Amino acid sequence: MKKLIVKLWKALGEKGKVATIIGFLFAFPVNIKFVIDYFSGIFYSRGQMEMALVTNVLAMVWLILPSVISIHSPKISIEVKD
Repeated sequence: MKKLIVKLWKALGEKGKVATIIGFLFAFPVNIKFVIDYFSGIFYSRGQMEMALVTNVLAMVWLILPSVISIHSPKISIEVKD
């Protein structure tokens, strides 16, 4: 198992490592609370379920960020490279 994790970590590259950690840390508190509440028999309202969904979608976006983000206009140019 440890060898698999090491191989996966090397395959991710630098951008992948940072994005994975940010995405995981962003969604982990919501997901762990949801799992604990589920097994405790606590039901969520529709708004709480939507909040959990939005949080997980935002966390997943971090996992698929492009390596280069580029914004150009006549007055400003912003470029973020991995």
